[in-house]
Amino acid sequence: MAFSLLWIVAAIGCYQASRNKTFLGMTPITFISFLVPGILLANGVGHVFQFIFFRDYVPGILTSILIIFPYSYVVLHYLFSKNLLTHKKFILFFLLGFVLQAPLAALAIWVSKTVLNL
Repeated sequence: MAFSLLWIVAAIGCYQASRNKTFLGMTPITFISFLVPGILLANGVGHVFQFIFFRDYVPGILTSILIIFPYSYVVLHYLFSKNLLTHKKFILFFLLGFVLQAPLAALAIWVSKTVLNL
């Protein structure tokens, strides 16, 4: 449920961005720039670090390698080529996403448990 909640929020943000509308106070480009390197890519890197640390399969490692990294590459290439994202913002969004992953996941788990217990 928590995972689905996070994807629903991301999908709503992408839909709003496609309509050139703000979402959570972010312009469409800022939302996409934060979502891809900040949340998806940072999460994928986190799964790779877990794989290295545990030296065993961790959920999300295959998705990171086969889907998240190629998708992030394509989106980032586009954002950089169109000068919609700077390298400085990329690093800021990546670090922010890396730090915010745990609190966002915890919030999604809490909301899921609250809703399921109603």
